[in-house]
Amino acid sequence: MDHGAAIINTVVYLGNSICGILGGTFAVLGFIVFPFVIIILIFLFINFFQNTDILNNFFIGSLCYIFILIIQSMINLGKNTLVNKTTICIFNLTLVSALFMDIPILVYIIIAGIIGGISRREH
Repeated sequence: MDHGAAIINTVVYLGNSICGILGGTFAVLGFIVFPFVIIILIFLFINFFQNTDILNNFFIGSLCYIFILIIQSMINLGKNTLVNKTTICIFNLTLVSALFMDIPILVYIIIAGIIGGISRREH
């Protein structure tokens, strides 16, 4: 389960437990409003300083950092997921087909799930 979904479920549960449906509604609104306001303020800040060299250089530097974070996450995920021949085979086939074919990502997910489910039954 995604962490955000788990937190929202907890907020709804607590709000409903304390004050019923109205409590659950206000708990969710209270949970969502603060990040929403922060995102709007960040947008306004970036929009105001949009054409400055400092902000443009910051975003160029951020792209490199984000790329490194994605690579690091892929390495950590690979250590935990590529544990047997089936998962390594699924990974290699998906990588090769993603590089050379234009197939929607959902197709990869469904096929990998089917192969994983079939291989689980065999063990």
